[in-house]
Amino acid sequence: MKLRKCISGGQTGADKTGLECAKALNLKTGGTAPKGYRTESGADPSLKDFGVVEDDVPNYQSRTRKNVRDAEATLWFGNVGSPGYWCTKQEADRLGRPFIINPSGDKMVEVASLYEVINVAGNRVSTNPRVVQQVRDAFAALNPIASTEQPLGDGTFNRS
Repeated sequence: MKLRKCISGGQTGADKTGLECAKALNLKTGGTAPKGYRTESGADPSLKDFGVVEDDVPNYQSRTRKNVRDAEATLWFGNVGSPGYWCTKQEADRLGRPFIINPSGDKMVEVASLYEVINVAGNRVSTNPRVVQQVRDAFAALNPIASTEQPLGDGTFNRS
């Protein structure tokens, strides 16, 4: 598995669930959140536990651009067509980065074999409560791979 880090903006729903799933797989986590660790449910300072840093501005567009830039590929979970979707997709297109919509388990395995750093983005939990399970299901496909590889503490794995 080439994948070593998962980043996101920390919003409720797809973003935070991606960080939680990555941490459970012993992957490094990080990303950029809006100033004040702003989410739809208020400030979420627990994002610091995932290595997420605070942007200098409170808007979502700035952190979206930074997270797309800082990853090799962006995974979008949930419904398409929202302002967040278009902002994320346009930045990925502008930078020539892969933008993968609603990856299944098989696609997640492929992503994990191709990229070291991924950005997880998608719907907020308030607009799509099912997105949490969707992200969990996708990351679950990586459990068999990660369980056969021993974390070395620096985000890399000993593939035994």
